[in-house]
Amino acid sequence: MASNAVQRIDTDVITHTDTQTFSGPLVASGTETHSGTETHSGGVTFSGTTTISGPAVLSGGATVSGNQVRSEGTLAATGSNQAGAAAITKDITIVTASDGAKGVILPTGVAGMQITVINSIAQGLIVYPVGAGTIDGGASVTQPASKVAIYSCTAANVWYSMVGA
Repeated sequence: MASNAVQRIDTDVITHTDTQTFSGPLVASGTETHSGTETHSGGVTFSGTTTISGPAVLSGGATVSGNQVRSEGTLAATGSNQAGAAAITKDITIVTASDGAKGVILPTGVAGMQITVINSIAQGLIVYPVGAGTIDGGASVTQPASKVAIYSCTAANVWYSMVGA
């Protein structure tokens, strides 16, 4: 735990699973892996590889100078209702199997989150929010066959969809 000082990490490999609080700027050029809670009230600069395995909240804006890598995976739709739907766990998900009656469920939504769903099949795909959440004001949406949709969360589990033409 550090406070009120510039935390400089030049070429070290840093891994932490505990709570870290910094009130000064953080400059990191090594490799960092975070699975605990980290709070920064000063500036943060990363020039190495940074892996965050939980939600990251940036309240002052973020500048990315390079490629931003998002998680991607494939998933077969399951179930005939929200309780039986296959859980989406990646930022970009390619749905590879469905019969038009099966579905997928979005992850727990946090304002600002975006999930891309690629329906690679020739049938509609039912997409559900978690719990009592909504998508476009309803309890589910049917994503058209062979279409890509971006689901944007505006408040806890409140999603809106944008489907490609």
